[in-house]
Amino acid sequence: MNPIVSELVERLRGNLGASAVTMDTEHQYTVEMEGFLLMVHYLEDSEQILLATCVAPLPQGEREKIFLALLQGQYFFQRTSGATLAVDNEASFIVLQVVHSLRLLTAGSFIHAVERFMQAAEYWRSECVKLANGGPEETDVQAVMLTSALRV
Repeated sequence: MNPIVSELVERLRGNLGASAVTMDTEHQYTVEMEGFLLMVHYLEDSEQILLATCVAPLPQGEREKIFLALLQGQYFFQRTSGATLAVDNEASFIVLQVVHSLRLLTAGSFIHAVERFMQAAEYWRSECVKLANGGPEETDVQAVMLTSALRV
């Protein structure tokens, strides 16, 4: 295992507790965080860290509204903090994932990246629940400001 990855994982353990971080394989850890299972995977060939989590189950019907929201959230990564939303068709869930270069991470910046990532996951979990339940879409002021600005 890369010593930098070990340092990053140890920092997570220090912040969340030893029982929250489980080593799955030599290159992959599962982290339990506030109702989410975060996968931390070391991509050895590219020297990158992949963060991924299940955001919500994919609804059985009326998927168009959720798919449109997921695509709109991807637009310039406005509502994903730089992460990517995807759908796992076999397992029927929506996933949020991001890759960070190991060379650019410190223990502190990694913790900050995980926090931002989990905030985006929480946002998308609540959005997916609202959309799956057919609830009214609320206006996201920040998103409106970002898409309503003058374009040069």
